[in-house]
Amino acid sequence: KVISLKGFHIEHVIYECAAIKARIVERDERDVQDVRIILNFGHTLGHAIETATSYSEAYNHGEAVALGMILAGDIALELGMISLSDLERIKNLIARAGLPTRITGVTPRKIMESMGFDKKFTSGANRLVLPCGIGSVKIIDDIPELLIKTVLRKYVRS
Repeated sequence: KVISLKGFHIEHVIYECAAIKARIVERDERDVQDVRIILNFGHTLGHAIETATSYSEAYNHGEAVALGMILAGDIALELGMISLSDLERIKNLIARAGLPTRITGVTPRKIMESMGFDKKFTSGANRLVLPCGIGSVKIIDDIPELLIKTVLRKYVRS
């Protein structure tokens, strides 16, 4: 498990992740070609969770993004972009890392309201980075609000 690595091993993982990000950023330094947006997988919904919980201690940034990745994965499943086994793989990896897989302390409605404040909204339409396989994503614009609400309801526990 990555989470239990120490010393050189965790440094190596961090170095490799930073190198991957640097290669992506290098291809679109000013973020104008929609290349860097792939780094935002899980962030739009994660930021909405952070905003909806008023940046309290409910979820740190990594936890909120992990939840956003699960939500994005489930939306992708509903759109026929990934298989159930891919979604389960995403969820299991997040759970094995000790990150939350369910949302508490906030309503789906509040999360939906908070999505409107995200910078990836263009002309009032949502824009999500959704997986289309393990290690591959697509940018999808204007996902039906009902679909997002339906997926949120699966993961929110009052």
